[in-house]
Amino acid sequence: MIKVTDLYKNYNGHQVLKGVDFEVNKGDIYGFIGRNGAGKSTTLNILTGLITQTSGFFNINNNQIGYLPESPKFYDYMTSSEYLKFIGSLKKHPHITKRTDELLELVGLLDANKRKIKNYSRGMQQRLGLASALFHDPELLLLDEPSSALDPQGRKDILDTLVTLKNQGKTIFFSTHILDDVERVCNKIAILNDGIIKLESTVKELINQYEDPIYKITTDTPFDTSQLKKMKDIVDVKTEDDEYIIYLNHHSKDILKQLTALPITITSFNQKKSTLEDIFIRMVQS
Repeated sequence: MIKVTDLYKNYNGHQVLKGVDFEVNKGDIYGFIGRNGAGKSTTLNILTGLITQTSGFFNINNNQIGYLPESPKFYDYMTSSEYLKFIGSLKKHPHITKRTDELLELVGLLDANKRKIKNYSRGMQQRLGLASALFHDPELLLLDEPSSALDPQGRKDILDTLVTLKNQGKTIFFSTHILDDVERVCNKIAILNDGIIKLESTVKELINQYEDPIYKITTDTPFDTSQLKKMKDIVDVKTEDDEYIIYLNHHSKDILKQLTALPITITSFNQKKSTLEDIFIRMVQS
């Protein structure tokens, strides 16, 4: 559905994309993951034709595309119903009113369809943007941070909608930094860091591959984690309340021995199952 090969983009001498390659297959929900500034929006802007790449190639094997930018803009003096009917009129959709009502219900705005868009929250505007992208029933959706402005219930609703759309045969490519969303709905991901694809994989294969080694320890007193970060094999340490999450760069048989040599009392030591967030941290710090 989408094939990107050796994509570069420079802005005034600053290289934003540095040879990006990935492939999205028909029926995928593909998560394009990266921190803010990694190059996600730049990639999407190239795919949608809003900007041109410096070099490299991409091919989208479909002419029916729906696009949701990170911050969609509207004629905010309109109501959501008026705006969607306007979108439908641009391509002379045969059932504008019916389609408008269907989409407002799908994104949870039917009860607010008579309110002016200028009075909508950012999350409501994001929902309206998704409805706009869906109006002409595209086979491919390109979504830039579709759930970033939503509260937890709103995020769940949007993710449930994406799964419904996938089940209807649509292909969805979305960028995000919300890793929990990706883990919940995506079958394939790419991790973008500093303009480079660090990893592309299915979610299942990725979590199986990086199942180890992560450990949790608790101690009877807090201590300076810089002691851990200086130790052999330890890549990073996170603190969660009274627990310390230790990331290793490979399986280490003597990790417990190294820890017990520190001037602390360890009260528990447990292996932790990897999450996508754990894997992402390792990728961007390696």
